[in-house]
Amino acid sequence: MAGCPTRPVNPTGKSSNIQAAWHSSWLLGLLLLSLSSSGVVAQEWIPSPDQHGWGRFKPGSWKTVRVISDMLDAEGNVTSTTKTETTTTLLEKKGNSYTLEVEVTVEIGDRRITSEPKQIKRNFSVNGDSKINIKRQGKVDDLDFNGTAIPVDKLEVTLRGDIGRRYSVVLASKDVAPFIFRRDTVLYDTENKQQYRTQVSVDEHGLAHKVLGETKTVCHLKTVHTQNKKVTTSDETYCADVPGGIIAHRSTETNENGKVTRRSTLELIDYGTKDNTGRRKGNRTDKDDPDKPTGNSPSTESPSPR
Repeated sequence: MAGCPTRPVNPTGKSSNIQAAWHSSWLLGLLLLSLSSSGVVAQEWIPSPDQHGWGRFKPGSWKTVRVISDMLDAEGNVTSTTKTETTTTLLEKKGNSYTLEVEVTVEIGDRRITSEPKQIKRNFSVNGDSKINIKRQGKVDDLDFNGTAIPVDKLEVTLRGDIGRRYSVVLASKDVAPFIFRRDTVLYDTENKQQYRTQVSVDEHGLAHKVLGETKTVCHLKTVHTQNKKVTTSDETYCADVPGGIIAHRSTETNENGKVTRRSTLELIDYGTKDNTGRRKGNRTDKDDPDKPTGNSPSTESPSPR
């Protein structure tokens, strides 16, 4: 997970356009950070809107997550910690596109700063303007999870865009969430040089897990992203009943020497579904006052650890 921008020091101590520009870019950094924690960026390609983390829900559905990120020095000491709460709401679904509203609150010491809500428009099938080519290789051996067989198809997916070519080998299920059970993606630039590699796999499936006090069925995913000699490893918990899908994760980033330079954790704070399925009913009532306790306050619920 990406870290937040570091605030520069203004030696004059005066308010200036530089400070305003920093504040804008800093909030943009938080917004980009929030997208990865809301299930927006992770699914760069999906066969059907119904298989997308937000595609199964009606407009008005939402989730709130808390992310704690630490930066570490060469000795492994924490040099800075950032705490953010992100509320993501599905505003609209239309054809192959959907629109989210993202609101980020960051904690700096005793201060809480909330950004203006931002609207993000995405495509269900392909992010950006990439052109897609899919080669279906047919069925392969079923995946086995504790005696439960899940049929999957092998696909070769190529996305071509301005930044180059993303080539993926995918094992996908037509009927069982999270649908993409394995994905190995390599990005080649316009000169056909490898820029990064991302490997995603479902390691455990069909597990019973407490989600804010109720038992849900979840799966565990592992993602390894290698780029510029840095490796980011994420262990995620996915629940199809929660908008966006991801309800918890632990992530670490290591440098070229294998030292951990960044780590983060995510936990689900609350969620709601517009169609009133599942535990949460309807929209938030505390949007204007995020600190106001409710009857379903996280303090009254069981935590949601990995």
